Amino acid sequence: MGTSVKDYFPHLEGKKFDQKETVLNRRQNYGTIIIPCRIDREQWLFFLGFSLEKVLAVGNRIVFLSFLGTALFLGLLGVLLFGIIRHFIGPLRDLTQAAAVLGRGNLSHRVEAVTPDEVGELARAFNQMAQDLEQQAASLKEKDEHLRQAQKMEAVGQLAGGVAHDFNNILTAISGYSELLLMQLPPGSPEHLEAQEIRHAAERAASLTRQLLAFSRKQVVQPRALNLNQVITSLEGMLRRVLGEDIDLAFSLGEGLGLALADPGQMEQVILNLAVNARDAMSRGGKLTLETADVDLDEAYARTRLEVEPGPYVMLAVSDTGIGIDQETRSRIFEPFFTTKELGKGTGLGLSTVYGIVKQNRGHIWVYSEPLKGACFKIYLPRMQPPAIAVEIGPPSVVLRRGQETVLLVEDDAEVRMVVSKMLARQGYRVLEAAGGREALKVCNSHPEPVHLILTDVVMPGMSGPELAGLVIQKHPEIKVLFMSGHTVNDIVHPGVLEPGVAFIQKPFKYNDLICLVREVLDRAGGYGGGKPANPGGAGVS
Repeated sequence: MGTSVKDYFPHLEGKKFDQKETVLNRRQNYGTIIIPCRIDREQWLFFLGFSLEKVLAVGNRIVFLSFLGTALFLGLLGVLLFGIIRHFIGPLRDLTQAAAVLGRGNLSHRVEAVTPDEVGELARAFNQMAQDLEQQAASLKEKDEHLRQAQKMEAVGQLAGGVAHDFNNILTAISGYSELLLMQLPPGSPEHLEAQEIRHAAERAASLTRQLLAFSRKQVVQPRALNLNQVITSLEGMLRRVLGEDIDLAFSLGEGLGLALADPGQMEQVILNLAVNARDAMSRGGKLTLETADVDLDEAYARTRLEVEPGPYVMLAVSDTGIGIDQETRSRIFEPFFTTKELGKGTGLGLSTVYGIVKQNRGHIWVYSEPLKGACFKIYLPRMQPPAIAVEIGPPSVVLRRGQETVLLVEDDAEVRMVVSKMLARQGYRVLEAAGGREALKVCNSHPEPVHLILTDVVMPGMSGPELAGLVIQKHPEIKVLFMSGHTVNDIVHPGVLEPGVAFIQKPFKYNDLICLVREVLDRAGGYGGGKPANPGGAGVS
C-alpha cells in the first residue's frame, strides 16, 4: 500500500524536495522494520540523522538475528515433528513388520512395548497373541507326535497280535504233549527231565506271546474294582526280592484311595515289570518309590495329551534314582523288542507289555526322565465312583476233578485238537472231535447220547465258534460252551473284556487250567456259559 514520507517523518512536513514524493513500503518481520526507498544519501542523513551506511549495517545485523530466530524455530519444530513421528509412526511400522514376520511362521518374534499409551497397549496385545500362537503350535506339534506314535504302536501291535495267535497254536501242542509225557514218565528218569525242559521252554515261549498279546491289547482281561494300595502291599515281599539289598524300597500310598477298574493279575505284572526296569537302571544301588493318589485330570491337561478324557483317575507312580532316559530312548521306550540292554540280556517286551495292559484297561501312561536324573512312570486308571467293593487278591485254588460227561471238541488245527483230546480223555471225559463248525453240527445232531459241553475254537474257516454255539443253543439250550483262542475276537470278547455268560480260555493253556475250567463250566447252573464270565485260565493263562 502506498505511503508518503511525511507519514513516517512528521518533522519534515512543509519541507520541499527536488523529486516527487517518495513512496515507502513497510513490512513487519518479527520486530524488524525494513524500509526500502528511492532517496539519496543526503536525504537519508537529513531524515534520520544517520548515514545510509550505518543504517544498512544495523539493518543487516537485525535481519541476521531475525533469520537466526526463524531457523531455531524451524529446527525446534522439526525436532517436535520427528518425536511425534517416532512416537506413533515408528511403533506402528514395527508392528507391521512383526505381523509380516509372524505370517512367515516365526512365532517367537516380539515387538518392544515401551510406551504406556494406546500404541504400547497394541504392542503388548500383539506380543500376547504371538505367545498364544506359539504355545498352540507347540501343543499341536506335541499332539501330532503323540498321534504318529500311537499309530505306529497300533500297527506294530496288529502285527504282534497276529504272530502271537499263530504261535500260540504251536505252543499249545508242545506244552500239552510235554505235560502228558511228564505224567507217563517215571520221576527222576532222564526222559522225565528232558520232558521238563521241553515244558519249561514252552512256558518261556508262552510268556513272550503273552507279552505280545498284552502289547497288542488282545489279551483277555477280567476287570474288577481294585484297590492299588492292596495290590502293592501284597507284592512287597516279591518286590524286595526282585530289587535286591542295594536298592531301597519306599511307599507313598494315598489314604482313602479310590478304586480303579482293572485286572488284578495284569496290574501285578505292570508293577513288577516297572520294578525290574528300575532295578536295571540302578546297577550301583538307589531308591525305588511307589506312589498312589486320587487325581482329577481337567480340560487343560486333556488338551495337551492325546486320547485323555477329563475326569477322576487313580494315579500310580513308579520312580527311581537311576541313570535316566534320554529323549531319543523315551520316544521308542514302549515299542516291542526295543531295548538298550546288551544282546541276550533283555527281550524288549517288558515296557511294551506295561503299555498294552494300561491301554487295555482304558488307562494312560507317561514317562518323565532326563539323563542322570532318574525316571518316573506315571499311570492313570479311571477311578470308579462309589459304591464299589474291592476284590480280594489271593492265589486261585486248583482242584483237579475227574468227569464222565461228553465233550464235543471243535478245533481246525489237527495238532491242537489231538493234544486237547488226550488231556480230556485222561481226565475221564468222553471226547467227540470235529475239525470245523459244520462237521460239529452233524456230530452233535447224530450222536445218540447228550452232549454236555462244546469246547470250540473261536476263529475257524467256514463257521466261527460263536456261530456254531448260537446254532447249537437254539436246539439244545442245556449245552454248555467253552471258547478257546490264541487271541480275542470282538464277537466273544469285546474289546478284550469278557461279556456276561461267556466262558473263555486263552491258548496256550496248561493241563491243570483246562481241566479245572472244564469242570467249573460243567458244574454251573444254566446253559451256554452259566450266566457269568468264567475265569479264562486264572493265573495259569498262558
